Amino acid sequence: MRLANFFPPDKPHRLLVVLSDGETRPFSYARLGRLMRAPPRIHTVVVRFWRGDEHVYTNGVPEVAYRPDPASGVTVARLAAATGGTAFDEDQLGSVVHAARKSLGRGTVVAIGQSHGQTQLAPYLSLGVLLPLSFLLWRRNLG
Repeated sequence: MRLANFFPPDKPHRLLVVLSDGETRPFSYARLGRLMRAPPRIHTVVVRFWRGDEHVYTNGVPEVAYRPDPASGVTVARLAAATGGTAFDEDQLGSVVHAARKSLGRGTVVAIGQSHGQTQLAPYLSLGVLLPLSFLLWRRNLG
C-alpha cells in the first residue's frame, strides 16, 4: 500500500481529515499506522458522525436489518491511535479545527485563485428560450 502522491513532496505539513461513522469492516490498524507514520508523516484527524437513532435508507425506505453500532467509537479511537492522530465526535468541531490548525503549523496565508465577480445568466437563458419559441409561433401563424 502506498499513498499515490496525494501531497506534493515539498510540503512539510500534511493533514488527512477523515469524516466517518466508524462503522467499517475489519482492517489492519498496524499496517495503516505504519503507512501514516512513515516519513513524511501525515497527521490524521478523525471525526465521527454517529447517533444511535440513525437509519440507512434504500429508495426512501429504512433498512430493517440495520442497527447503529455503538462500538464504532472504539474503531474511530483505534484508528486515530494507530495513525498517531486525534479523534473527535461531530459535536466537537471547534476542537477539530484547533487540531487541524495545530498540525499544519503557522505560515503565510496565500490566496489560491481569484474571484472575478458574478455573471448574470438570466438574460442569456431567456434569449435562448424565447428565440426558438418565437420562431415556432411565427411558423404556426404562417401555416
